[in-house]
Amino acid sequence: MLERRKKEPSFLRQLINERGVRDMKGIEDLVKELTKDFIQETLDAELNEALGYTKYDYKNKSTNNSRNGYSKKTLNSGQGEIDIQVPRDRVSEFEPQLVKKHQTAISSIEDKIIFLYSQGTSDRDIEKTITLFFLDCPFRFITFFIHTLCFVNNNTEIF
Repeated sequence: MLERRKKEPSFLRQLINERGVRDMKGIEDLVKELTKDFIQETLDAELNEALGYTKYDYKNKSTNNSRNGYSKKTLNSGQGEIDIQVPRDRVSEFEPQLVKKHQTAISSIEDKIIFLYSQGTSDRDIEKTITLFFLDCPFRFITFFIHTLCFVNNNTEIF
């Protein structure tokens, strides 16, 4: 007799179970948290790239410029306000690309991802497009972002 294999839960399902999400409010909070974490990690990576070394990696430091803490910024997104910490450098040369200086609205990125998804674009093609126009983005984030935003925006479960 053939043995049935238990299907592994998707990344999205694992995350929802791990966080104990049970309703729409929980999903909205999770999307907001993931968006904040994604933006924060990306801004930190952008500063690493601009300085040419990672935090605490002074052996590879080849510049007189260095990190100079963070400044608070509130962004407006489809999930509401998101408070982030924008990294700074000592000589004020760092120009973030994901969230530019004086930019407060980020819903345009969300809208572009939802539009591409609604046109039947695959998750991988959306990742390539976002990478081409915006930044380097992990595939798992794009997949989660698309499916969760579609769930939140349409109130229809797709996983």
